[in-house]
Amino acid sequence: MRKASHSNNKGKGRSVNKGQSGKDASNNKSNEPQIYKDITRKRIRTRSNPLKLFTLMKELNEPQLLAVEQMGFGSLRHLSVHRIPTRLGLWLVTNYDHQNNCLNVGTHTIQITRELIADVLGIPMGDVRVNYVKKPSKKDPVILRWRNQFGPGSNLKTVKDVIDFIKASDDSGRMFMLNYLVVFNTIMGVTTKGGHVNMKFLPSVTPNADINKMDWCSYLIECLRKTKRKWSGLEHYNGPLTLLALLYAHDKGKAVLTTVPTIKHYGTGSLKELEDDLTAKTDTFLTNLAASVAAKQVNNVDDVTMMEKQNEDVETNNNVSNTVDGANSFIDELNAYHVSLADCVTPTPEEQIEGLIRTEKDGHFFSVPSNESFQRQSEPYHTTNAIELKCSIEKKVCALNTIITDIEGLIKEGEKRFPNDDGIKETKLEWESILRKFTYNT
Repeated sequence: MRKASHSNNKGKGRSVNKGQSGKDASNNKSNEPQIYKDITRKRIRTRSNPLKLFTLMKELNEPQLLAVEQMGFGSLRHLSVHRIPTRLGLWLVTNYDHQNNCLNVGTHTIQITRELIADVLGIPMGDVRVNYVKKPSKKDPVILRWRNQFGPGSNLKTVKDVIDFIKASDDSGRMFMLNYLVVFNTIMGVTTKGGHVNMKFLPSVTPNADINKMDWCSYLIECLRKTKRKWSGLEHYNGPLTLLALLYAHDKGKAVLTTVPTIKHYGTGSLKELEDDLTAKTDTFLTNLAASVAAKQVNNVDDVTMMEKQNEDVETNNNVSNTVDGANSFIDELNAYHVSLADCVTPTPEEQIEGLIRTEKDGHFFSVPSNESFQRQSEPYHTTNAIELKCSIEKKVCALNTIITDIEGLIKEGEKRFPNDDGIKETKLEWESILRKFTYNT
């Protein structure tokens, strides 16, 4: 295992790397450094959830894992971050200086270079540039070929669509590699506002391109800079938040743990300790890290085993998140009718039991009359008059009541079993935000 390069700099020092253009580098000379801001009780809203990538890495078959290794992304097998503590996340993005490409942590600044990212993530840092194409053309040969695997004229895909496609196939060839890169760069790079996958990099991955010789580290720097530049602090942040968190963990723990890549050593539990330390001005992270390193040396325990305990709550987080996603889609469908829940007549409990069953498919919930098939009712209701529309609304309201009860029950269970888990708290806040948004918009 190699040693860290320690390419980050103290104070105001800067270095120009392949992730910076000449124009950006020259502008940096006149830019004031990022003013440091302490952590607060406020939380970030983000679309870049590493849980899907964490789960995917556990479900790939051996040929697919071998293909990931051949691409140079084998270190992702050790990914143990499934949630980013949201207060830590806001602190990180707030203190990241996109003009000078450094993270101000109060006592010093961390200069973010491609070498540092290679130390942290262990991904390729080759000499072939990966271009960040703002609006890639649908006619680009690589994008066209990639989209055609889902069928001619198919709609834009979400990360979940691509992950499901990967898991349903035994393919470990070139198309699998493209699919994996799409998932990685959407979750670890830029997540689109519309929920679709990130294809900004795909034109660079030509059929003859050697993925292992491409500069994915500089590409992530470009993602960092562009997403922070566009972020006002009011909307969701859609940039590489997981990368920022691991960069900070690497810098904080490098005096104790010098081997890289950092991704092998730190999980969600470590990030929560970092957040707590910033809030309470303690050193729990370093204390526990030193104890873990000492225990590993005595007991010869590998890195994966040491972090299994940190991730025991992943299944509960997954269940809650999937249920919230399903409810969100259901609410969007109701919104399409431009009606308010307050204007709907709710059937009695007896009518609900007699006329409805609840079905879940791909994380989405639908109201299904017991004498009709799921295939028909899984599509939006098509009404021809006010009475039919009223009935459709009433049925959906019944199912929505059940969904809300289920979600609140899952959240309460999560709070009871894992009272200190930031993922449960984040999902609860997301659910409350969904309810407020729906109530105020109708």
